[in-house]
Amino acid sequence: MNTPTIESLSTTIGQIGQWVYLSGSNFIQEQTKVFFGSVECINVSVYSDSSLGVSIPEGSANTASFRVETPNGAFTSDIVFEVKTIVGVPTVTSFYSASDSNIWVYVQGTNFVTNQTQIEYNNKITDAFVYGPDFCGFAKETETEVIDSIKLITPNGSASFPS
Repeated sequence: MNTPTIESLSTTIGQIGQWVYLSGSNFIQEQTKVFFGSVECINVSVYSDSSLGVSIPEGSANTASFRVETPNGAFTSDIVFEVKTIVGVPTVTSFYSASDSNIWVYVQGTNFVTNQTQIEYNNKITDAFVYGPDFCGFAKETETEVIDSIKLITPNGSASFPS
């Protein structure tokens, strides 16, 4: 019967709709509510007693902290998250295959836009899952595909790697 805690966030900046991953303790499957400021997060996935993901809800303030509630109590983090519209041209500094998967590829850079970033590779285009304005991922079609270069596309422009 321990009160939940929040120890870290996957990112501290992003847009409405972006997923943020919280690490902490004492999260309870189907019994954990998460609030961003005073707004309840509708999309909440509890992965374990120490890990959950939430989507930043519509109507969120510019900056706020997360609060988790379980039947065992509530905890408000002192870590502040900033809701920010990404407007700059993207950059890509690297991409690499996930160490635990032969399908997922991760991209690092700047100015990735939630729900509006695509990756072009091997004459294909796929949607990227944006984890933060500087990190996203996408799934290849097959485990054996080799990717030598990518082009990341947002409404604000595009960037290739290698350039």
